[in-house]
Amino acid sequence: MSTDSKHIELSLDADPRFAAAAAGGARYLGESSGLTTEAAGKLQSAVLFACEEAFAHLDLHHMHIQVTLNQFLDRIEVLIVHQADAPSIGLHTLLNAAANPMEGVDRVQYEQLDGSSVTRLTKFLSHHS
Repeated sequence: MSTDSKHIELSLDADPRFAAAAAGGARYLGESSGLTTEAAGKLQSAVLFACEEAFAHLDLHHMHIQVTLNQFLDRIEVLIVHQADAPSIGLHTLLNAAANPMEGVDRVQYEQLDGSSVTRLTKFLSHHS
């Protein structure tokens, strides 16, 4: 396992194919942090879902999202930022999903910052699952 922290920043136009790039980056960070293949795949799926949900909340004047992936010694954090008054993943979305789309992360946080919605996904690495 690498002990160097890693940082990836992406600015994505509202195209689901670009969401796959962010999700692939999350999987890479997970695998390089020692997560199992299954756990890294679930992290990848959660990031893909969150990016697609953010795309669904964009308006015609703000058709992109910012994704920042950070690898720390004890966790991986993914920040998804878009211009909106609501979080990209609402409680109604999670309650109506057949399976938990956020199963691959340990914590989901939301905040509003200067007209932007920030969704922070955190996967802790201490238990490597």
